[in-house]
Amino acid sequence: MSDLKTLSKNAIPGALEKAERYRLLNEPAEAESICLDVLAADPENQQALITLLLAVTDRFSKTYGVSDTQAKQILTRIRGEYEHAYYRGFWRSVWPKLNSRAGRPAAVIMPTKDSVKRCIGLKKRKRYVLREMTMPYCAGIPVPG
Repeated sequence: MSDLKTLSKNAIPGALEKAERYRLLNEPAEAESICLDVLAADPENQQALITLLLAVTDRFSKTYGVSDTQAKQILTRIRGEYEHAYYRGFWRSVWPKLNSRAGRPAAVIMPTKDSVKRCIGLKKRKRYVLREMTMPYCAGIPVPG
């Protein structure tokens, strides 16, 4: 059997478009595979990391045996203070919802009050106005007492 070829740098934009299409077709495993190929060719590609994080998050809802460990590892590689906080907020808004559907107690899955304050503080400091860039974690998750 022949060895698989690595993805060339010129093929990365097209591969990322395919990964996004697979996500939209509700095929997160295929999107994840493409993102991993892109990251093998360009380990710091931010678009690939973000698409990979979203694909992993999509897999949570498909009831695969997925833990939050992989999402946490991907989050550590996302650069940019705002981008990191935005996707951390996105992930933290999705993770509790999916765990609550699985019947886990809220005390185990809800964010801490301090992490919500840090998230809101960053949002105020940056003063971003873009509606599509709101942080669902800061806006939509109740803070435990």
